[in-house]
Amino acid sequence: MDNVGRIMKINHKTVVYMLVSILTLTFSSCQLLSEDKSIVLNQGKIFKEDAEGVYSAFRDRDTEELEDMFCEKAAKDQDLRMEIESIFDFIDGNIISYEKFFCSGESTSVEDGKTIRLNGEPNLMNVKTDSGALYRIQFSDILIYDADPTWVGIAEIAVTRIENDSYTDSFKIGVPFDY
Repeated sequence: MDNVGRIMKINHKTVVYMLVSILTLTFSSCQLLSEDKSIVLNQGKIFKEDAEGVYSAFRDRDTEELEDMFCEKAAKDQDLRMEIESIFDFIDGNIISYEKFFCSGESTSVEDGKTIRLNGEPNLMNVKTDSGALYRIQFSDILIYDADPTWVGIAEIAVTRIENDSYTDSFKIGVPFDY
């Protein structure tokens, strides 16, 4: 009985150790995947929130708020603060409203079941100023980019004037997203 008891005790310890190891790996793997999975599942909401942030920064002419939304790549490659002030000056009047939001050009790359790139082009349509001018604000928003995380954030913003239901001139800041 002593040998049987000792074997059962060893097997019990082994089973407990294996169970704890499996649970630890399971929960840590889920935690690692949960952030990207959450971004993928909520991408529409995230693009809308980012668009609201861009709208707020333009409406309030808040250079710092808009600068903080840009990716590291755009911030280090450009004199971003000066560009933001210039794009604010491009707009005739103070922004008072926008008609609608939509996101175009969503693009996703998946490798071995994991999302490695997720980006889109949120648009704020018929952005109206107190002078009666209309604009479209479109930006390149990168939510996931495993190849170079310095791209995560806004890479580029384009403001386009709308006259007689046609796009006329536009002003871009930032850097084009090159993946």
